[in-house]
Amino acid sequence: MDSFISVGGRQFQVDVSSPIDISIPISFNNTQLNFFGVPNAKAAPYEKGNTQGSTELGGGCNFDTISLIPHCHTTHTECVGHIVNEPIYINQFPLNGLRSAYLITVEPEAVLDKNEKHSKYHEVSDEVITGSQLENAIGEVNLEIEVLIVRTLPNSEKKLTMKYNENFIPPYFSSSAIEFIKKKKILHLCTDLPSIDRILDGGTLEAHHLFWDIPLHEKSLGKSSVSPSTVTELIYVSNEIEDGLYFINLQVANIDLDAAPSRPILYPVIP
Repeated sequence: MDSFISVGGRQFQVDVSSPIDISIPISFNNTQLNFFGVPNAKAAPYEKGNTQGSTELGGGCNFDTISLIPHCHTTHTECVGHIVNEPIYINQFPLNGLRSAYLITVEPEAVLDKNEKHSKYHEVSDEVITGSQLENAIGEVNLEIEVLIVRTLPNSEKKLTMKYNENFIPPYFSSSAIEFIKKKKILHLCTDLPSIDRILDGGTLEAHHLFWDIPLHEKSLGKSSVSPSTVTELIYVSNEIEDGLYFINLQVANIDLDAAPSRPILYPVIP
């Protein structure tokens, strides 16, 4: 089944019968992805008195109590509430629906151009996604892009169960990269990295602040308006999925939190 969608005066034929899931599932009984060395996500049958949330234990149906941290265990979508005191929740944003998206693949760089802006916590061994990389990848795209999807190299299924901690500094986005994204008026960023910021940056989260227009070191909105932009981290885009234009449904869970588990689905555009 196809659908026709208009963006910027152009019409696109979208194959809605061929969804591509780019989320990472949580497996409670197998090896899990983990960011920051937090305890594993858990699920266990509810028990209270004679009530059993397990058919194996005599209950009439199965229902579990779960414990998880969206930021650390799975694909999640976050809003500006992630870095400010005000109670701003991801379910306050109208995110579910089809949006224009562009997938690019980049290999983070360890050697940066002298003009590249980056975190003061940057070390020479760090690998970074740069502004020039993004510009080279999408600079000539003549289309209003709502969502930028960034796949990093090397890319393998190891990302499904990767352990990210202080012993392994994963790549992150330079300030110049975030500035380019904002210059292109891209509202939503999806990445297979655990964070757009350096894992150890003194808690500054410089890229997040820049993306959401919150002054560095500030933890309140102040006079700033609530940014409509979101960041989706810990996606996985398999190698057979080609770079280029898609439409995406972010599919974010309806939870009162700064971030919630999400299941982004890509839909191919028919040439």
